This record gives sequence, C-alpha cells and structure tokens, in this order.
Amino acid sequence: MENYLYKDVYQDVPISASLAEICVVAYSVTKQEARIYSKYMAKYDPDIYDMNLFDAASATSSAPLYWELKQTKLPGGDSEVLIDGGVIENNPAIYAESLALIRHMQNNINTNADPATVNHRPIRMISIGTGGSPLVN
Repeated sequence: MENYLYKDVYQDVPISASLAEICVVAYSVTKQEARIYSKYMAKYDPDIYDMNLFDAASATSSAPLYWELKQTKLPGGDSEVLIDGGVIENNPAIYAESLALIRHMQNNINTNADPATVNHRPIRMISIGTGGSPLVN
C-alpha cells in the first residue's frame, strides 16, 4: 500500500505545490517541537517544511506504540524522526484553524483593508482522525 501511494498518487509532490492550503501536524522527536506542514510554512522555511506530501502524511500517521517512527530526510538535507501530531495536541485541527486566522489577518494587513468592511470568509476544515465519540442512549 505504501509503495502504491508513493509511486502512483503522491509522486514526490512537495507541499508548496498542493492546490489548496493544507495543514499536517507532526512532532519532531529530534528537535522536540511541533512541525506544522503547510503551504504557508513551506514558504517561510522551505528547508524544513516543503517536504513531499507522502512524507508529511506518513509522519502524521506515525502513532507511537502502533507504528514505526518516521525517519525523514528534510528538503534542506537534515534528518528528523517524526511522530503523530496528536502526541502534542489531541485535536491537531486547532493548528489548522490558527493558521487560517493568521493568514486571514495577514491578508487584511497587506491590503490595508478597513476592518469594518473586510469580507470575513468562513474557514472550511476537514479533520480526518481515528477517534470516536461514545454512544448516547
């Protein structure tokens, strides 16, 4: 399955080439800090954050105790061990929301828009997880 996804689906596509803004959260065991992979962060620090989509997806899926840790070579040449972003934040979607709000504020600052007339677009978020909620009778 991993070879199929890598060769036939992702084909070394870097995060900066994604068609939509994405937010993939992982944790660097090596650096002991969050890694928030997105188009925004890929522009900010491409040597760390502009990895290919397959590696980012593998990193955020590397839940300790269930899967192997993801040894990843970063675009800048360094290596890091990455694990599931849920280790540092049980609901990593909060990072995506924060990133969307930061981008929205930057767009308003860059256009010198009057805050009273700014068109506030809704945030659309898809959060894919393995958790569930208890059934209520």
